[in-house]
Amino acid sequence: MTTAAPQQHHTTAHTSNTLELLAPAGSPAAFYAALYSGADAIYCALGCDFNARRGADNFSDEEFQQACKDAHLLGVHVYVPVNIEVRTSEIEPLCALVQRAWLLGADAFIVQDWGVMYELSRRFPFIELHVSTQSNIHDPRGIMWCKHHGATRVTLSRELSLPELKELSKTQVDLECFGHGAICFCYSGICMLSSLNGQRSANRGLCAQPCRLHYELIDEDNHVYNTKAADHLLCPKDYNTQQNLEDMAAAGVHSLKIEGRMKSAAYVYAVVKAYRMRLDAIYAGRTLSAAEEEEIHNLLYRSFNRGFTTAYLKGTSGNEMMSYERSNNRGELIGQVCAAENLGVYKRPRPDKPGRFRYKPTAKLQVKLTRAVQKDDLLELRLDGHSDFLTSKVTSDAKAGDIIECQTARCVPVGCPVRLIRSQAYMDIAQACSNHTLARKRPIAVCVYAHVGAPISIRMWPIDDSRCSVEVTGDVLEAARTKALSAFDIEEHVGRIGTTAFEIAHWDISVGEGVGLGFSTLHKLRSQATDALEARILEPWEYHARKRLLDEAKETHPVPSMSAGAGAGAGHAGAGITNISAASAAARRQNKDALPVEVCALVTTPDMAIRALEAGATRLYATTDALIAAAHAGQTWPSYTTYNPHTHAYERLSSPISILDEVCRMRDYPRCDSFVTAHATCAVGNISELALCKQRGAYPEIRSCIPILNSSAIASMAQEGARGIWFSNELSLDELCDLSSTRADIAFGTLVLGRPRSMTTEHCVLQAAHMCIHNCVRCTLRKKTMYLKSERGDVHRVTVDLEGRSRIYAGHVFDATPEIPQLLSCGMSRFLVDCTLLHNSDVPVYIQRVCRALDAAKRHAAPLSRMHGAYSGRLFDPIG
Repeated sequence: MTTAAPQQHHTTAHTSNTLELLAPAGSPAAFYAALYSGADAIYCALGCDFNARRGADNFSDEEFQQACKDAHLLGVHVYVPVNIEVRTSEIEPLCALVQRAWLLGADAFIVQDWGVMYELSRRFPFIELHVSTQSNIHDPRGIMWCKHHGATRVTLSRELSLPELKELSKTQVDLECFGHGAICFCYSGICMLSSLNGQRSANRGLCAQPCRLHYELIDEDNHVYNTKAADHLLCPKDYNTQQNLEDMAAAGVHSLKIEGRMKSAAYVYAVVKAYRMRLDAIYAGRTLSAAEEEEIHNLLYRSFNRGFTTAYLKGTSGNEMMSYERSNNRGELIGQVCAAENLGVYKRPRPDKPGRFRYKPTAKLQVKLTRAVQKDDLLELRLDGHSDFLTSKVTSDAKAGDIIECQTARCVPVGCPVRLIRSQAYMDIAQACSNHTLARKRPIAVCVYAHVGAPISIRMWPIDDSRCSVEVTGDVLEAARTKALSAFDIEEHVGRIGTTAFEIAHWDISVGEGVGLGFSTLHKLRSQATDALEARILEPWEYHARKRLLDEAKETHPVPSMSAGAGAGAGHAGAGITNISAASAAARRQNKDALPVEVCALVTTPDMAIRALEAGATRLYATTDALIAAAHAGQTWPSYTTYNPHTHAYERLSSPISILDEVCRMRDYPRCDSFVTAHATCAVGNISELALCKQRGAYPEIRSCIPILNSSAIASMAQEGARGIWFSNELSLDELCDLSSTRADIAFGTLVLGRPRSMTTEHCVLQAAHMCIHNCVRCTLRKKTMYLKSERGDVHRVTVDLEGRSRIYAGHVFDATPEIPQLLSCGMSRFLVDCTLLHNSDVPVYIQRVCRALDAAKRHAAPLSRMHGAYSGRLFDPIG
């Protein structure tokens, strides 16, 4: 007979003084490396369609189900990223994937797209949702907005400092923070450098990592401010919070995330092992020994790294966080070349072509070691500041102080640094994890009661979760006829659980005198107990119970069918969306309530605003920084009349509509919040600002840096009071047309002329010149026209605000004026000219061009040709 304790609700929440160690797994091999090296939770993707590492190996259904089972038996959670922006047509496949992954054992899903959050929380309220760092959340308002919309955890931006984390923990929402690995240079989720340069979008899981390439910092006179040896101007070092774990736990962080789903299993093993060692020592209240500190050092530095930093955590973002010299693996410095000998050319037969030879130059180098190495470790020999390098394998173990010989293709100068860039030992251990020859066991307690006249019973439970307690009982015991059962016998035979996921850490044995029992009975009861314990632990993920929940949810929250008249590419429409065809969108313009067509201008000064209005602009926008600067200078903005979609009437405005920042940290409140007032329009660039608009009764427009790629996201924003949406430049023309025809009550707009912003960074790019005076107001470089020049010759304008944040713009002018007729016919009503980087004399040229394009569209005349030197972005070259 088997009995179990009452079922408890499963949750991933951790206590406030411990950190969940969250590990990456881009493959099954990496999963088991993370599992067996001590992860508390693992994030991995099912399939390669809807996650931010679509290039990783990821998991098949069978692999994922088995991985979830193995993890859950050890008390480890499994989170599934669905953390990309998705198209309307992808909403249904994504929801199907979430259902499938949940049935197979997923604990939670990591979400970026607000349309996905809207759909999943509505359809599956019992599924745990985590907001991705890609969602660009970094303040209490943003956190609470996420909680209100169904999230149980928020993964914060990497840029936050320790005091900020402490303040954000007061929200009582589970907070996940970045702990180790590669840092995105741009605020996550708003980077378009990869997609504007090609078809690969960071917001779609296919980032081409242009931030790791070579750049020059130049001014308008083409003067170069950086050296060739330090030209990775957008490449940060990797994060390493090993020495900050106690502070992060004390600040209220719940989960510490390790980056690396594109990294090897050996990397995952080494980094997770290092953090497990440190955390276990902290929780045990003991100091690590010198040998343990040395092991942690080797684990981290002999795995992929670009050097390490904790600048953001300390509240800084200067050159100390940058890896200007190189963007690839630095490994660990283990010695230098002390002698070199050229061996000439080596003649070797070619096995593929008998009688022919391959000629290869060779050299013999001697390396004086400062740290120990092991056989088959891979060494890199590279002069500082040079991109050329050689590699060589270690032929035998050696200790610090030894001189080893390496054979390479050529000589290098004496004194050349030598680095260990790949540890063979960690690769071997990772392989052992993958083969399950090196496995992790879950400690359990075993209680045995064996007395004459009573049934024998064995009770088992995990040491870390006494709720999962099971008990099996056998027959009533009789007196021994020969040898009596002893406590030693019980330990010997009940303790044989080596083939299970458990190890016995505590015994509680009560055995009476003269008890008789055969060992085979003990073996049978032990097997029943371990089977029952496995079943009890896995009960929250039982397939049929979860399937019933899903079936009930489908009845309670049926998915609405797409309206018959929806645009061809519209796909599924979320609840509350009014779908109309492109023809209907055009027809509504004949109605007196139709939204007027507006030529919009983003301006930087009152003088620029005057020129834009004189040229034909009907709606003005300006950043909060521009509005503040004009006020400080005593400048007056021109008044103008524009349409208010909230009152369905024209109104007179005395200044441009405020554009709120895409970054909204608590320190930004004084600068931005005052522009959010009741019954006033503002363009929000962050979810926090959207929440503030709803709180204050303002009328928000959604900026393109809150990417809206699907109709469900439009529904989500409309539900929060948005009456205007500016679409991302990552959308194709077909996608813009489809989305513009989804609702008649929202004004849709898009940039049609100007340079799109491609990055917003906390680090000031101008610091690469090593001229920083730590005073942005007085900085002379800020007042210059500065650029980043890429390897292929693209020139990206760089601006820096008074917060020290950089904005990098596209390398070419974007011109969609030839496509205005199609956009207009599908319901687009706002056409933006971004004048941010224009001289005042160019503003009328750009505004008048859009006016001419609109006039030609209304007259059904031939569209304008694209501006010379401009490009069409992703309009006809959709991102993947």
